Amino acid sequence: MKKKAIISLVLIAMLAFGIGAGSFAWFTSQAVSEDNVFTAGELEIEANQTVNFTKDLSNIYPSWNDSNTITIKNVGTLPLKFKVGMSTSSDTGLFSGNYPLQIKINDGEWVNVGAFQEVEFNTPLDVDGTTNLVMSYRLPEGADNTYQGKSGTLNFTFDATQTENPGWTQEYTPVVTP
Repeated sequence: MKKKAIISLVLIAMLAFGIGAGSFAWFTSQAVSEDNVFTAGELEIEANQTVNFTKDLSNIYPSWNDSNTITIKNVGTLPLKFKVGMSTSSDTGLFSGNYPLQIKINDGEWVNVGAFQEVEFNTPLDVDGTTNLVMSYRLPEGADNTYQGKSGTLNFTFDATQTENPGWTQEYTPVVTP
């Protein structure tokens, strides 16, 4: 019986110690970081001669060609990538037929104006960065008398987006600046 009493006392002592140990206080501290400002960046593209540049070409003829350089500048606060699109208006026949007006950008392929698709540029344009696009135009040598007096208007659109935007199909390769 004494043995049971001793075991009971030991168990009671352990329970008392466990309850007491659970009520010990712990020190804590807290710090607050205030006034954290988040500002969204700005995405803005600029082309010399404005985005809707104007070039009036007249008296073109078979084998004629011309070009102009457009400087694209990133005037926003985020790196960007861009693409060039084109639409036509007021075409009286210069953009159709067997030998229509053709266009190429930089060292790209000559494309009939009516078949032109958007051209995406893979190289990111850093903040304050610039790049030049050489827009070349030609009326092929095969153009015949059916093109005399024909005219049309081309409208170019320069669209920009963040370099990380997965919505565009091009791959993004970060530019490492030394």
